[in-house]
Amino acid sequence: MSTVALASGYARRLVESEARRTGEPIKVALAPVARRLRAAPATLWSLLFRPPKQVSADLLAALEAAMEHELNAEIRTLQNELATLRAKALGSHHRKIAEVQEGIARLRAALRDEGAT
Repeated sequence: MSTVALASGYARRLVESEARRTGEPIKVALAPVARRLRAAPATLWSLLFRPPKQVSADLLAALEAAMEHELNAEIRTLQNELATLRAKALGSHHRKIAEVQEGIARLRAALRDEGAT
């Protein structure tokens, strides 16, 4: 996968996540993501809708760091949900809890493997 395609995917995921969290449309959610990345909103807009020929190393590094933060936050959310399930667990839920634990372990392993490459 090219760095532009990778950066475009990261930007899309971050902006869509912000839009879901805030309930704002993509155009509005783009601005806070750009601020967090210290990038121009037009740069992110281009990544979403008109992929450029190249992406700066600084922007790619910022996108990767933001994605790692986003994924870790999602894992923490899943762990909180798992803890809630454990607290409410009754009989048949034990198998579901084990499946969720295995899924979280796979996600963490995948993140570690990605970080190692």
